[in-house]
Amino acid sequence: MSEKVVRDGYGCVDFLPTVSGDIENDGTLEESKKWLKEHYLTSEWEEGRVTSQMAATYRLQRIDIVGPYPLTTQDIVRHWPFLFHTRWLMQHLRRLLGISVLEELVKNIERKQEVMMNFLREKSVTSKRLRECIKALTAESPEIDLASIVLLLMSYFGEEQTVLFRKVSVSIVKIIHSLTVKLTTANKLVVRVAKYKSYTAHI
Repeated sequence: MSEKVVRDGYGCVDFLPTVSGDIENDGTLEESKKWLKEHYLTSEWEEGRVTSQMAATYRLQRIDIVGPYPLTTQDIVRHWPFLFHTRWLMQHLRRLLGISVLEELVKNIERKQEVMMNFLREKSVTSKRLRECIKALTAESPEIDLASIVLLLMSYFGEEQTVLFRKVSVSIVKIIHSLTVKLTTANKLVVRVAKYKSYTAHI
């Protein structure tokens, strides 16, 4: 019989591991974190070691993300740069949620997309920032693609779009009518973004 998975109110199985003061000040983990930051700047990555070190420092990552003194997104990029690469982000999320996010995304995106948009439209009633974002993204077409939903979620949580997206000039965007974004993972998920808005290229 398989062991029952216990999830918290957010659906997480390992949201913030119980830590002692010794662990928070663990020199070994801090050395691993330092190595990861320095190794990120090298020309060739030891991917196997990166994977093992990212797994070993999971508790520190969670403390920096949701601990008593959480870091900003920009600071997390600086402290945990590998966390913003698909392979190691998915590794982190698998431990956090107990599932493969990409596999679940493939199975549920169409159904969840409508639910998320209904939620965001409801929240936009009291959020000027979110309301303006929805207006800009639907100026040319009422259709909302996956990349647009990511933008809206970032707006809802007050994150700066430049953390994940790059803006380009309209003249370049008009040339780009279709783009295939490949997320290189074991499952090689391919998300096709068929249409872009006039002011932002989602790349």
